[in-house]
This record gives sequence, C-alpha cells and structure tokens, in this order.
Amino acid sequence: GLEIAGAPGTTRMRGLDGEGINGENYASFVGIVEPDDPQVVLLVGIQGQGVTGGQVAAPAFARIVSRAQAVHDQQTIVSDHE
Repeated sequence: GLEIAGAPGTTRMRGLDGEGINGENYASFVGIVEPDDPQVVLLVGIQGQGVTGGQVAAPAFARIVSRAQAVHDQQTIVSDHE
C-alpha cells in the first residue's frame, strides 16, 4: 500500500456580510502520497450542508488516490509487456 500523510479541515461558509450561509461548510483534505519521496500532493475540497473534512473529503481523497494508483499500475503492466 501507499503511505499517506495528510490533514482534514472544515470551515463554515460565509457571505460577503460575514454571516453563515445556511449551514454550508467547506470540507477539505490535503494529502501527500509517499511523504518520504513525495510524488503527488492532492487537495480535495467539497462544499455542502454539514459536510466535514474527515467525513467527506478524506474518503474522497482515498478514492481518488486508489483509482489513480490502479490506473498507474495498469499502465505499468502494459509498458512492461511492450
């Protein structure tokens, strides 16, 4: 598996008047793939009602990295057989 270093974050969305926007949050997760030899840094940001970085953005990060790894592995298999 891949080693990941990262952190989630959540902030409440605010309008220009400084007031909250109907419970809208901005959830984020920033992660580094293989932090000892970084090759990929990815920021996932999701806006929505009551979303949090740990509940929504971190799992999205994991799915994106997992899919990217699968595509990379498939390309490596094809390259090795050419």
